[in-house]
Amino acid sequence: MELMKALIIGNQGQLGKALIESSKYVFNENELDLIIPTKNELDLSNLNQCKTFVEEIRPNWVINAGAYTLVDQAEDSCELAFLINSYGPRAIAEAIREFGGHFLQISTDYVFEGNVPKAYQIKDKRNPINVYGKTKLLAEKYIESLLFPSDQGIIVRTSWLVGPEGINFVSKVLTLQEKKDLIKVVDDQISSPTSTSYLAKTCWKIIKKKSEGSKIPSIFHCSNSGIASWYDLAVAITQISTEMGLISNPSTVIPIKSNQFITKAKRPSFSVLDCAESFLALSQKPIHWRTELEKLILDKSTRKKEG
Repeated sequence: MELMKALIIGNQGQLGKALIESSKYVFNENELDLIIPTKNELDLSNLNQCKTFVEEIRPNWVINAGAYTLVDQAEDSCELAFLINSYGPRAIAEAIREFGGHFLQISTDYVFEGNVPKAYQIKDKRNPINVYGKTKLLAEKYIESLLFPSDQGIIVRTSWLVGPEGINFVSKVLTLQEKKDLIKVVDDQISSPTSTSYLAKTCWKIIKKKSEGSKIPSIFHCSNSGIASWYDLAVAITQISTEMGLISNPSTVIPIKSNQFITKAKRPSFSVLDCAESFLALSQKPIHWRTELEKLILDKSTRKKEG
């Protein structure tokens, strides 16, 4: 395989870091040239910069792991959220259509309404109920219209992303464990927690298959298997972290309903993604979210000891 140039947008985020880390398990160093710009060099809110960067670098692949992910703040910072999550990816897609290459866009379970207790299939109707979901849906539509006809675009939807680094639900629970005796967590929002490591490896697998000429779908669902509420996840984080010695005196975690914890943005109540079709296309085995969570917390524990 000749040297592939892969540009990672959002490389300082939790998924971006996992993509960099996991690339070496899929490619040899003489197969992959990772392009990791700083935010000053490539900012999704600067549309001209998005286009000129792609024009100058001419990457074989762009992986967009960057996003405005503050779901509640997006309700008030609507223009900024659309700029980063919708118009930035559109600018990249336009540049790729003009100069060549492929685009892998990370999307979300929040493009779905989440009002029925049934896992969403790839072709199910998208109907987001918050601004964040709407921005990610618009990005999907741009990529579908600009890049799907020429087979240059891939969309990968995931859910409830957690990793050993960055701000996510795991780090929030561990912070609350240090500060509070009682932690209240909603138990009526359900999806599939997914580790950044698992998603990153799947992205590289998609890219490798596509680059080798395999005929693969244009939209993938990738989550860890099993379902959980935020409460279930908080309990699991507490149990595993206590067993591993990250927490010495665990706080009590109690379940509450969404109407007891009012947030600016509405959340889907059931946004599980059906990954069967995607995993079949990749010959990939599902891994349960708790297994990945244990690995993630072990990684976090190791980093803490080394740091």
